[in-house]
Amino acid sequence: MKKLLGILVICLISAPALAWQEFDGTITDTVTFEYASENKDVDIILSKLIDIPLTDLEALRIEMGLEAVVKYVESVPGVHVYDAEGYHVGLLIGFDGSQIMIYLTDIETVFTLDSKTGAARTAYIYYKSDDCTGKPYVHASTQYSITKACDTLYTGKRRKPQFMTTQSVKRIEKNFCACYESNTESYFTPAIEVPARVVGLYLPIELPLRFQAWSMPTD
Repeated sequence: MKKLLGILVICLISAPALAWQEFDGTITDTVTFEYASENKDVDIILSKLIDIPLTDLEALRIEMGLEAVVKYVESVPGVHVYDAEGYHVGLLIGFDGSQIMIYLTDIETVFTLDSKTGAARTAYIYYKSDDCTGKPYVHASTQYSITKACDTLYTGKRRKPQFMTTQSVKRIEKNFCACYESNTESYFTPAIEVPARVVGLYLPIELPLRFQAWSMPTD
């Protein structure tokens, strides 16, 4: 292990194209990985030198347009939501009687559930084709939330929504998943499929929910 680390340090110091040249200082062992994580060029080089496979959650976050690693501490201030089995779901951010909005810290996304059934909020998935084939899109109004279309959870890619025309939508109709032709002009963003197991969602959420308020410790 020591020999491997030594080789890695030599590679990092000797590589002429490293972005360390932009860093105003001497390359020593005091240069931390915090700097490397803030520099995209160095981050790419490190990923090539250290071939560590991404976790499913990290891969999902990158596909969404987020940083791979989430900095999360459960004891942050706020009202935390737990299901009937005591599983931590997320942070409560809204409740209107029929729907409960929960912030999922792992993917920085809002999840809305039905307060009566624990089911996920449903929405349309849009396509440029007229037969629900090709790249799926979500409406800009649901870009930062998780919605369910048929049996799949989606969220929007973190990029600026684009105005476009879609020709078909996929949605649940009378308990069946169906595709309908629908000419819609609006703002959309690419849809990203969210595997429930990756973000720890086991649907429907087991009711009743339990709420626990956390506050920041005082000195």
